[in-house]
Amino acid sequence: MTQEALAEKAGVSAKQISSYENGHQYPPMDMLFKLCEVLDCDLGYLLGQEDYKEGTLLETCIINATGLTSESLKTIIGIKDCMHGRYLPGLNRLLSDKSALLSVLYSLNSLEELEQEKVALDADLVKKYGEAMVKEAKDRYPDLPLNDNSSETGTKLSEVMDKLGKNIDRARDIDEICIPAARYELFESLITLINKLYPSNSLNISFR
Repeated sequence: MTQEALAEKAGVSAKQISSYENGHQYPPMDMLFKLCEVLDCDLGYLLGQEDYKEGTLLETCIINATGLTSESLKTIIGIKDCMHGRYLPGLNRLLSDKSALLSVLYSLNSLEELEQEKVALDADLVKKYGEAMVKEAKDRYPDLPLNDNSSETGTKLSEVMDKLGKNIDRARDIDEICIPAARYELFESLITLINKLYPSNSLNISFR
């Protein structure tokens, strides 16, 4: 939010907001409460208190206790508020069955770890050899002979390209083998969760 937009909502000038932000002037109490209303936060958040670092005392306590991100918490709150709480019974049922839900979370974690491994493949190369060297290796791959030892640069490029080739093979394995297998496990765990939350002898579903 720009200073101008905040000033308009708070009923003061942008210059006044700038003065508050830069510490030249302290807002009076009525203005602090007005800013809390505009920014949808508790007073402790504006004052920089640790217990209010997520905006409100309640949200900060929940995030600290659960490890959820503020975005995840907002999604849960949004589900509760949607359609006047229509989805709340299903959400309660989902969150109350720890064992079935954990199976889904484990499967999601497997997928997340694979995605993170893919990202780390190039990141590790860049960290070790530098962005310029990795870019040059990618641009020339696989044309430069892997045994090019004619110069120090050629030797290093050969080394980078050798590791780059292994990374490409690993990334292909992740995309074509590991992720499909992890997605299969996730589908199975979701089916198990559905059957456990809403059991039915006649309508029990299975993964195909």
